[in-house]
Amino acid sequence: MDSTLVGSILQSAGAGTAIIVVLILLGIISPRSYTVRVESEAEKWYKAWEASRAEVEELRRALAVQTERTDNAIESAKQATAVLERLRDRRDNGGTWRHA
Repeated sequence: MDSTLVGSILQSAGAGTAIIVVLILLGIISPRSYTVRVESEAEKWYKAWEASRAEVEELRRALAVQTERTDNAIESAKQATAVLERLRDRRDNGGTWRHA
């Protein structure tokens, strides 16, 4: 920061105003427009995070449904295998093909 700029600010303004202007120029305090921009950026990222969380939750629900379907398919396959094994045993043991 240019020392002549700081000197001219101190001469033309009161001490309180000069301190505030110097703090703004040094970046210690920020003007409202900067604060609004930062808050806007934070809001954008928060919305993106929320959307991501919603997507993850939807994927979890879909996975739970798919897992249940897979479990049901496995159980059906086990039952079908048991029926086929009983039929094979009947055939191999000379049993009849009557409906039990």
